[in-house]
Amino acid sequence: RLSALQRTTKPTADNVACLIFAGDHGVAKSPEEGGEGCSLYPQAVTRGVLASLEKGVAGASVLARTNGVKLRVIDVGVAGNIFEGKVVNSDPDKLHGGTRNFCSEPAMTAEECSRCMQIGRKSLIEVVEQTSSKVVCLGEVGIGNTTSSSALIAALTGQVADSVCGGGAYAARTRNEDAVSKKVQIVKRALKRHGMDGIPASVALANLGGAEIAAMAGAMLEASERDIAVLVDGFIATAAALVAVGISPNACHCMFLTTNSAEKGQKAAIETIQAAANLNYIPMP
Repeated sequence: RLSALQRTTKPTADNVACLIFAGDHGVAKSPEEGGEGCSLYPQAVTRGVLASLEKGVAGASVLARTNGVKLRVIDVGVAGNIFEGKVVNSDPDKLHGGTRNFCSEPAMTAEECSRCMQIGRKSLIEVVEQTSSKVVCLGEVGIGNTTSSSALIAALTGQVADSVCGGGAYAARTRNEDAVSKKVQIVKRALKRHGMDGIPASVALANLGGAEIAAMAGAMLEASERDIAVLVDGFIATAAALVAVGISPNACHCMFLTTNSAEKGQKAAIETIQAAANLNYIPMP
């Protein structure tokens, strides 16, 4: 598959870049702030993770440095002040307050969603042109984005909320079942409000997605058009891949699925992506 993308019998994967997109979610705000408190962690943790990435002490920072991977972090919708660092930077077109609570209204307008996707496309173009990378790994930061991803996967696969919701981010050795039950109820309410029967991927993304998920989907679509291999790593990246494939099935051809997530909704998303590839005579990711 790499040979086909690079049009050579001797493909290479030596030059790799990592793009991490970050955004905050309205559904993760506390009820007092108009959210649902969907995560065990406060929304402010998103900024804390970005600070660690800027300092070079986050897990992604260490892995990138150890493996010679060029790391860039783009703030697409983190609440609060802008970032202007060596690694972490806010895009001028970011959603300054993050998304809205999708249990009460669409997470984004169509224009906002399109804007975030364009940030992803632009960021992919920039990193590929500046680093000559032929393989790009996409990542994300955003408290509450497993809830958003679960809702997206349910909407685009037809699975019920109970079958796609997992524990999300938690520090203990065992997941918090009360937190999972709460997430299921939040996703059910979101799906009831926005619908899930034949909803277009772009509409689902605006209604239920996050700024960083939209940026990842946009980056994947751009990579597909440029025949750049994309490593789809983790649950949120898989949800973004599902959206990208829903918009353009041809996006399958650049995707390389790299991990099995503990989040049970990933299986339904991968099966749907692979079914789209098979239907369109594209080598299966």
